[in-house]
Amino acid sequence: MRRKATGKKAARRKPVAKKKVTRARAPAKSKRKNAGPADLTSKKIVTALGEVDFEHKTITNSMRGTLENCLAKGFWEYGHRLAQRGIVDYFWVGGIAHAEWERMYERAKFLKKPFLKRLDAETREALKHCINEDQTDKVWKGSAMLGGMIPAYAEYYLARDLDEYEVVATECKFPPIPIPGTDWSYMGMRDMLVRERSSGQLGLWENKTTGQIDAGYVARLPLDFQILGYVWATEQHDGEEVDFIEYNVAQKSRLRGRQGETFGALLDRIEADYRTDPTKYFYRERVPFDRSSIDRFTHQLGLFVSKLEWVLKNGIWTQNTNQCTIRGICPYMPLCLGGPTKANLSMYRQKAVAHEELEDAA
Repeated sequence: MRRKATGKKAARRKPVAKKKVTRARAPAKSKRKNAGPADLTSKKIVTALGEVDFEHKTITNSMRGTLENCLAKGFWEYGHRLAQRGIVDYFWVGGIAHAEWERMYERAKFLKKPFLKRLDAETREALKHCINEDQTDKVWKGSAMLGGMIPAYAEYYLARDLDEYEVVATECKFPPIPIPGTDWSYMGMRDMLVRERSSGQLGLWENKTTGQIDAGYVARLPLDFQILGYVWATEQHDGEEVDFIEYNVAQKSRLRGRQGETFGALLDRIEADYRTDPTKYFYRERVPFDRSSIDRFTHQLGLFVSKLEWVLKNGIWTQNTNQCTIRGICPYMPLCLGGPTKANLSMYRQKAVAHEELEDAA
């Protein structure tokens, strides 16, 4: 029997529609952070900071994670809406992968030649916005990896997934959900909602790209506050309880070009590696959760808001130096070291809104 969310709010919401969502426009561009060059909708070079701005009082998973890890980084990234100029390779790669997953599941098919044409166009556009050789090199490597990963994924998973699940919606944003006991709201975008054909159960599907899948990565999945938050938001907004969470993880290939090897040959070699042993690169996990996990999430989200309001009131944006080089060098390190000088600020662009990827969700 399908369960319904309880409470006055749930009673006002309609259940999630069973029909597959279709869209009039192609989803391959600008739906994810850095899916395309964000410089086009923001101030390209920053010359002055202005005031700290959290007046919209909206929180996303990314914002919460950043502030939990380092208040100073959150100060620059969300308080002043600063972002590294050029192309951030892992955002760019993730954006294209998510757009292609969305396309293949919405259209219930995958065509390799049109995909490679789209990838080529996205790559050439990204290269125009790279500001140094390091970014250019990473875009080429990411493009080669995507050219191998996406076709292999479609061949390995797509048909069986469509047999097992009805796709309810893809890349579905939810409007701001009030956080209990506060005047702040929670926002986000779920990768996919599916309904299991055999049981009728509703599932939340989370797509991830990662550099490495190991025991630690898997062990922390049940505690992931992003997916628990999306379960809570889905139930608040759509009025139907989520029965299961499906993690769909793709590991990035570490193969690199050989001396004298053409780009096309590298792409073929990467794709062959994905096809030869898909289990090395693709990982699925149905993550268990119970209602107490959702309760803990909402309680901790309220505590986070209290902490953030205290920080805003007192202006204490402390640095967590353990985070400075945990994933390469933090893009905001020059600001923490030398302050917001004219030279340092010129390394950044200023986003039009704090949550670029959700600009039209409110």
